[in-house]
Amino acid sequence: MKRVLGLCTGNSGRSQMAEGHFRELGRGDWEAHSASRCLR
Repeated sequence: MKRVLGLCTGNSGRSQMAEGHFRELGRGDWEAHSASRCLR
């Protein structure tokens, strides 16, 4: 199983969208997670 982390520093919704895409399109071949960080 492959793993991917969607990390976004500007808009937390982007990493969540990337996680959803990998979960849906990976069909069990990918373990997806998301995170965000504010750099202010």
